[in-house]
Amino acid sequence: MGRQYAAILGTIAFVTVIVQGWAGGFELRQTLETAVLSTLTYGAIGYVVGTAAAGIVRNSISDAEIEALLRTGSGTALDPTP
Repeated sequence: MGRQYAAILGTIAFVTVIVQGWAGGFELRQTLETAVLSTLTYGAIGYVVGTAAAGIVRNSISDAEIEALLRTGSGTALDPTP
């Protein structure tokens, strides 16, 4: 999930900078340098956010499954209380 978020945010950043550079009439070299730096920066941010989101989802599913097992009585082996 982290790689997917990195790819999405990096691509959005790249396209946004290119369009702004073209619309603003900036030099091509300056625009491309900014676009590459933005891609790397937002790609890294996307990777961190996507990895954190995957961990949160994974943990919430596990907790919900454990609670369901304990409620139905079929997960008594998982119950930490004596």
